[in-house]
Amino acid sequence: MGIAFLLFSLALSTYAIYTKHKGTEHARAKILKEVGVMVLTLVIVLFLGGIASMLANYQWT
Repeated sequence: MGIAFLLFSLALSTYAIYTKHKGTEHARAKILKEVGVMVLTLVIVLFLGGIASMLANYQWT
């Protein structure tokens, strides 16, 4: 369910970026820049979430 929601939100945001820049000058570069920032942000959030979950489950002895 979580993966389906993540993919749906990615598709929706990509579509919103595409419709925002459709028909503008240098549209492909702008779209790729915004999608790249979105993907980079997602990777950073997933990485930090993984670190947080490891620290939350760490056994302090």
